[in-house]
Amino acid sequence: MPVVLRLACLLVAVTALGGTARAGTSPSFDYGGIHIIGVVSQLDDEADLEKTGAMIIGDHLAKLPIADWRLNALVETEVSNALSDRFTIKVLSPPGSVLKHPKDNPLQRLMRFEKDPFIALPDSGVDAYIAVLPGFEALPYPNKEVVEGLGMVHDPRAGPEAPDAPQAEFEGTIFAGHRTSAVVYAVYDLYLVDAKTGHVIAAQRSELPPPEKPPPESTLFRMAPFEPVQYPRPHEYVPAGLWADTPESLTAPQKAELREKLSALLKQSVSYSIAEMGLPVTQWSVPPVR
Repeated sequence: MPVVLRLACLLVAVTALGGTARAGTSPSFDYGGIHIIGVVSQLDDEADLEKTGAMIIGDHLAKLPIADWRLNALVETEVSNALSDRFTIKVLSPPGSVLKHPKDNPLQRLMRFEKDPFIALPDSGVDAYIAVLPGFEALPYPNKEVVEGLGMVHDPRAGPEAPDAPQAEFEGTIFAGHRTSAVVYAVYDLYLVDAKTGHVIAAQRSELPPPEKPPPESTLFRMAPFEPVQYPRPHEYVPAGLWADTPESLTAPQKAELREKLSALLKQSVSYSIAEMGLPVTQWSVPPVR
């Protein structure tokens, strides 16, 4: 994707999803008339396995079927648990997509500039519904790739984020050699939609709660040219041993570990992201020190 177009798309994304209330503050919308909230998660039934680097040559994208991991059911449970103290929650099962243009990818959905991209569900018995859909995110400069939804990206410039994590000399720097790393990510968006009209009441991108600050002794200067690459949205650095170039070459233990990582990211981020959107939720758990 051309850099100029990608920057324009990111500006659209920030405009569409950035003006939401912070957790613990007054919401930017009135939810006083909302008593029953529906929940529908429509994340993809495939996880992306994306190999990327400084040059286009060698990049490739593969799809890993994950429908049997039931991650949508996990998300719906997390949303229900987060809001059940304040609202009556109903898990919805619409016959198709809640989007008017279900074939659009997340970027195309934003570029339509459509005021109300969701269908109305007036007979669902809810006042509003929360739709959870794949989102997109540009990887940090100088990477040129955009990731979507759930998956894992293989990036030779990634490094461990934990300051006290065991690491080889120069790992995470330009002198790191050829050792490669991977990042598991959960990039999704949440929308609160008026069930009667399909109007979007509020929107929020997935986020993790800020981690606890590391102790002072773990943040000492470590003689590195620059810090390891930091990835936006919910993510976790994982050893390169979790990566496989094709879905067919992933072993059963690798698949189990990837499923566990994605599940953990969703559990850590759903309730916090809902709170960031402005709805009252139960307390979220703070992720470990990074």
